[in-house]
Amino acid sequence: MVPREHPSTYRFADFELGVRACRLTRGGQPVKLEPKAFDVLRCLLRRGGDIASRRDLVAEAWGGIAITDNAVARVIAHLRRALDDHPDRPRFVETIPTRGYRFIGQIEVVADAPGTPSWASTTLRPRGSRKLDGARAATSNSPRARAQLSPSLPQLLSDDPANRRCIDRFR
Repeated sequence: MVPREHPSTYRFADFELGVRACRLTRGGQPVKLEPKAFDVLRCLLRRGGDIASRRDLVAEAWGGIAITDNAVARVIAHLRRALDDHPDRPRFVETIPTRGYRFIGQIEVVADAPGTPSWASTTLRPRGSRKLDGARAATSNSPRARAQLSPSLPQLLSDDPANRRCIDRFR
């Protein structure tokens, strides 16, 4: 079986999140971002517009350890400041009351390894858009809608040892 290449960069607006480099840039200039805020942003981007609950964020960014709700809120606030986003007029991170958060900006997923497959550079539109990489947008959690987005971003990232090293570095 031939191993799949994995996205190593997410682009949105004038920002670029380098997963392997563990770095966020805006217009090519580095943006200061706490390690947990980096992990939360990566989690939101991987979901491509789906809601990430507080439990999801804690599992991915904190490794499932017990933390307060205030810790998640503090990291989201730091992330919004870094992205120059505002909770009342969000461009990137939307709060879904009692459910969690979701990334609402347009995302471009890029795999920069040699032999990059055609699906590795993909533009994801916000939820509710009419198209998502040539297929209907998955506006529900049905298995059929999920199958249209195969391979999924979480599958692509979870199998990549480079991503695990980056995550482990900040725990």
